[in-house]
Amino acid sequence: MGLAWVYDDRTDITPTAQDRADMEVYLFRHPDPATGNLVGKPGGIEVWPVALELSPLNPQISLTPDTPATRAAVQAKLLALQKTHSPGQTMLITALRTAIGTASGVTDYMLSLTADIPCGQNELITVGEIEWLTV
Repeated sequence: MGLAWVYDDRTDITPTAQDRADMEVYLFRHPDPATGNLVGKPGGIEVWPVALELSPLNPQISLTPDTPATRAAVQAKLLALQKTHSPGQTMLITALRTAIGTASGVTDYMLSLTADIPCGQNELITVGEIEWLTV
């Protein structure tokens, strides 16, 4: 079984080599927080950390109204959407449109993307650089 994870609170969200080594030690054996008993993966189960490749999405977006507040609201919604995704999961254009269209203060928008964004099995779609277009 492959295991992939990210760190939402870090600038570079992918685990380092040390993080992967620490996770292997943790999975092998660690104290149960409730009982203090040593627990870990059961015998016969193979678990290994999978290195993720980030696939940044760099959309062009035009907002109405285009203000610092609406830009921040859209960026927050897109980051929240990113956190719901798993490796290998297609980014649906409808999910992107919903995130932008429901951002606080946005009454209309234009998005450069027109189709779902697929990704490979070990890839994770992330929000990259947003290019804010002005009309």
